[in-house]
Amino acid sequence: MSPGAPLVPVDRLHHVTVVVRDLRAAARGYAEVLGVERWDVVHHTAERLRDIAVLGYAAQFTYATATGSNAHGVTFRLVQPTGGLSTYEQFLVTRGEGIHGVCLAGVDERAFADVRGRLAAHGVSIGQAATVDGAVRHYHLDTRATLGGFFVEVEVPLAGEAVAVDERWDFGDEVRRPEGVESLQDVPRIFHFGVAVHDLMARLPAYADLLGLSRWSFRHFRPGTLQRSTVDGEEVEHAFLLALAGFEDVGFEVIQPTQEPTHYRRHLLDAIGEGIHHVLLLPGEDEERWPAVRAWLEDLGAPVAMSGGVGPATFYYLDTRAGLGGYLVEAIVRPRGEAPRGEPDYTFDFGTRGPE
Repeated sequence: MSPGAPLVPVDRLHHVTVVVRDLRAAARGYAEVLGVERWDVVHHTAERLRDIAVLGYAAQFTYATATGSNAHGVTFRLVQPTGGLSTYEQFLVTRGEGIHGVCLAGVDERAFADVRGRLAAHGVSIGQAATVDGAVRHYHLDTRATLGGFFVEVEVPLAGEAVAVDERWDFGDEVRRPEGVESLQDVPRIFHFGVAVHDLMARLPAYADLLGLSRWSFRHFRPGTLQRSTVDGEEVEHAFLLALAGFEDVGFEVIQPTQEPTHYRRHLLDAIGEGIHHVLLLPGEDEERWPAVRAWLEDLGAPVAMSGGVGPATFYYLDTRAGLGGYLVEAIVRPRGEAPRGEPDYTFDFGTRGPE
């Protein structure tokens, strides 16, 4: 690997790992809301796991996973801890349900040996590792302190055979949806993960160093610049600074609140710390379709948690924490044919060092 290359050889978003309390109930929620109806279930028992480590220590734990994708291949891996102390269990006990990590790379053993050799220089350790069925080794790089509350996963295939699936769930005959809400089941990709942090500029250099995301576009929503702003159903005046960068198939939006009240601080930063607050799934929802989608989600127990507008466009965070596992879904609603906002307030490149 060339000098100066990012630590993680990102190739694509393989899956999003969400820790949940009840695997089947969560999978059904994804089937209903996001159209992920078919799931491959694996029971990771002690007999199937080897070479296990947690935070650098030998460990024993078990868990179950359900992995499913929508029609476009957007993949979620739900994890229910079932025994022992893993980072999954630690996450669930200390934070509740939520996005534990994102898998951004699949590499061979030789490539991961290079990653392992450079971990210390990048200030990163292996938070958790385990080999499943002798077929694949999962590494969870502990990027919580550097990126903002989540792990970055790397998968290393070891053999030609895939991990054996124990069960297959299909909720297609169980879920019923009203007409007019199809946009959430037709999401082509995750447009960004919204990461709430205490100090934006302290976090972004690590995104360049670890993932190769060096050039960021900033938007500063100052006090009074947002219209129609709400938090938990109340009209508010708040402010925040955010920065956006991304790969071809997924992006990151890193957010620092600057004037309260915000949902970021009230329900995440002050309650459990930095982490993935939301995912943007609907970046250009037609305002004519939106009322039906919003009403349906509210009927499912997912009301608007925070909103705000700039001109004719309004963003909404839907409180899907109970149904999807600890995070919110974002929709940006605008009139049909309305173009997205143009130039950022400013840009910054963390890939080039300036003079001392």
